[in-house]
Amino acid sequence: MRGPNRGRVRMPVGNFLGPDELALCDEILRRALAHVSEVTPGLIPQQLGAATESARAAIIDNPALQWSPGEPAINSYRTGGEFLPHEDKQRLTVLVALSDAESGAFSGGGTAFWSAEDRGSPGPPPQAPTAAATADAVARTAFPRAQAVPPTLTVHAPAGTAVVFTGTVTHGAMPVLSGERTVFVASFGPKGLAFDEGTGHPLFGRTRPACAWSLGLVLSLAGIVFINAGWI
Repeated sequence: MRGPNRGRVRMPVGNFLGPDELALCDEILRRALAHVSEVTPGLIPQQLGAATESARAAIIDNPALQWSPGEPAINSYRTGGEFLPHEDKQRLTVLVALSDAESGAFSGGGTAFWSAEDRGSPGPPPQAPTAAATADAVARTAFPRAQAVPPTLTVHAPAGTAVVFTGTVTHGAMPVLSGERTVFVASFGPKGLAFDEGTGHPLFGRTRPACAWSLGLVLSLAGIVFINAGWI
C-alpha cells in the first residue's frame, strides 16, 4: 500500500484567492456547465436536480450545492505527484488544466480513466465526502486492481481545457516525472446528497442511482470528445 503523496499540494481557492479571482473561478465553472448543456441538454438537470437553475447564476457560493472536502481547489503536482484511482462521489467534477506538457511545464502526468472491467472490483466502500478520512486514504483502498494495471485512457489536456465527468467515473492523476502540473478542480452536487451504503454512489433521496450512465466530456476550443463510461 502506498503512503501519503508528498508530490501533490491541494490549495482550496477560498483560502488564498480574493473576491475577483473567486469570481473568475465561478465564471469558469458556469461556462463549463453551459458548454455541457449545449451538447447534452439533459445532463445538468439530471445531475444537479433542483439546484440546476441557481447554478446558472453562481456555483462556488451557491447554498444549494455541496463540495468534496477542500474543493474547489488548485492541485499542484510536482515530481512524483499523483492521485490514485478513485471516484469523486459527487454529481459532477470539472477539472481545468492550468498547465500542460506541450509547453514544457512538466513531463508525465495526465488525467487517467479506468473502465469498470480494467479497474476491477472495488475495495471497501468509499466513504462519503463528509467523512474524516482523507482523499488519499480512501483512494489507497478504493480500487486495488486499478493501481496495478495501466489506465484505459489517459487525457493530456491542453492548458485552458475543461474535463467534465460524473462522480461514478473511476479516474486518477498519473505521476509527474518532472516540472509542475497545475489543475483547477471542483467536485460538487446538490446539498444533502445521500450515499448508497453498499456502493458508495450518490443518491437522490436514496431512491435511485446517481445516474443511469456516467459520462465524461473533454471540452476545448478545438471540439468535444466524449468519454463514455460504458467502456471507461
